[in-house]
Amino acid sequence: MAPPGSALLTVSDDPEGVPRIRVLALEFFPDPDPASGGFGSSNDWANWRCLNFHGLAKIESDVQDSSRKQYFDEGNTQTRSDWTFFIFSRKGLFGITFSEGIRAMSSIVIRQAEERDLPHLVRFNLEMALETEGKKLDVAVLGAGVRGIFEDATRGFYLVAEIDGVVIGSLMVTKEWSDWRNGDFWWIQSVYVLPEFRRQGAFRELYEEARGRAKNDEGVCGCRLYVETENQSARQVYLKHGFVETGYLLFEDVFRQSL
Repeated sequence: MAPPGSALLTVSDDPEGVPRIRVLALEFFPDPDPASGGFGSSNDWANWRCLNFHGLAKIESDVQDSSRKQYFDEGNTQTRSDWTFFIFSRKGLFGITFSEGIRAMSSIVIRQAEERDLPHLVRFNLEMALETEGKKLDVAVLGAGVRGIFEDATRGFYLVAEIDGVVIGSLMVTKEWSDWRNGDFWWIQSVYVLPEFRRQGAFRELYEEARGRAKNDEGVCGCRLYVETENQSARQVYLKHGFVETGYLLFEDVFRQSL
């Protein structure tokens, strides 16, 4: 049996083939930190060392060098610490513990929202609008708008993130037909995670679930989102998750003012 905590290292690669420990490093430290080893490296050992440097993970019991050879094939007897870490961590031979924040990542559950989640979705939208745009939304109009997604599935859907049964974040997907590509773009909207649960992987899990569904749907040609021009932190998050800035500006002609 693998030591407690090692499951975070022995899980399979994420949908893009990035080792889980690299995901951990990027999630907690999206900006590389050369002084502590360089987060975001493809080298598992470097990323673990960074997490350890910041007190987010530690090895409680290491396998002694004298025991190394019995776990390696004849051609894999390198003594480099990164290779040793790579092999041993995947064999569950390290007793590794993680901080509360990192352990929370392993318990995030993503599911499609149901009508019972409507109070959470309304609350999240209210808080997001106030936090990101300084706008106070009309609760009645917002409530009807959120309910509209459940009344007509062609409009889109919500995903919610839970930890221990508590809804801590959400994301909405709406659809836009592209005649150029003969397919739908899925727009990622209304993204919100409660402040106390941020930087624990919730957004990534929400987005990867939406992206996975989109890629498995032959009728979907891609994902898009928009962000406030002043929201630099959000822009950096989206760039690090694979989005690219386009050459388009967003214009609108609003007929009904309900804010």
